Amino acid sequence: MRAHFPAERAGDVHGIDESPSGRSVETITLDDVHQFLELVDAGDVDAATRFALDVHANRVPLESVVTKLLARAQELVGARWQQNLWTEERERACTALVESTLSALVARARGGLHPRPDLGEVVVCCADGDEHTLGARMLSELLRARRRRVTFLGSATPLDRVAQRLEEISPVAVAVSASVPFTLPGVHRVVRVAHELQTPVLVGGRGFGGRAERAAAVGADGYSDDVGTAARIVDEWEREPPPGRRLPAVPEEAQRLDASAAAIARAALRTIPPLGERVDPMLQDVPSVRRGTEHLVRCVASAVLVRDDAVLTEYLDWLHTTIRARGVETEQLVRLLEAIASASPTEFTESRRLLGSSAERLRTNG
Repeated sequence: MRAHFPAERAGDVHGIDESPSGRSVETITLDDVHQFLELVDAGDVDAATRFALDVHANRVPLESVVTKLLARAQELVGARWQQNLWTEERERACTALVESTLSALVARARGGLHPRPDLGEVVVCCADGDEHTLGARMLSELLRARRRRVTFLGSATPLDRVAQRLEEISPVAVAVSASVPFTLPGVHRVVRVAHELQTPVLVGGRGFGGRAERAAAVGADGYSDDVGTAARIVDEWEREPPPGRRLPAVPEEAQRLDASAAAIARAALRTIPPLGERVDPMLQDVPSVRRGTEHLVRCVASAVLVRDDAVLTEYLDWLHTTIRARGVETEQLVRLLEAIASASPTEFTESRRLLGSSAERLRTNG
């Protein structure tokens, strides 16, 4: 059962798929992705769905259409928003249309087949604080295409809602998506509750940075950074449940920092204008600014939780690129990190060390 935590990348999304007969099937090209994205950007859900169905009809497995066409198109959507080439409204509209295409594609491919009663149900949710649902939806739809019953609990799923559903149905697994790294403490809380209810937990998403070790650190039973592989792991668990895992010890500092993230963010923002002199001090309490600062604090908590400084530095690299594309100087992010460190309790030694080293790294590398 080593597929639970493979050493290599789970699922080769760049190679040639093989059909069940062993014959090579058609691949999806970058041109295909761009053509699909043009239809998405035009807001034509019918044409986008027809395009995806035509690709599937051309001997491309459904899983590949989802992971290599839809997922790659969504990556381009995100990249164009990050580079400030697209507005947030345009990004959200395209994301919604990709989700609509996904649902229509899988419904058509299933051809009206009902779930198999002999297959256990799977609960799919997004980590608390994670508003990005597409990865979780892709897994849900691929599981449904395999004729499995699925409960999808939506974005930023509250812990009590997860616990309630697990108690109601005793699923074969709960799958938790973490699209952003500052949600890892929330993933750990789901793992703890699920294990209390004897339910194994499969995790994935970009929040793990492609590192199975981070998934192991939050106590998950399995990890995959590819939704197709995740669906196959669930099938494995149906035949042979994973062995029970003892939850790893969690640094108390990580839990306390995550719990006090909102208060620390508010204290930090009281000391400086957020991310630039251009921002009027009266706007320091704008909800989006507060949320962004709180996300930074929670990302520090995630790094301390899994004992991996790169959780924060990788997020800062992404954030630095994002704000520079919008004309914000590096020094303003450095000042924000320093303000968060100053607002953190002195006994949070790991957090303050990490914030200080990250601020110095940004200041040095620009």
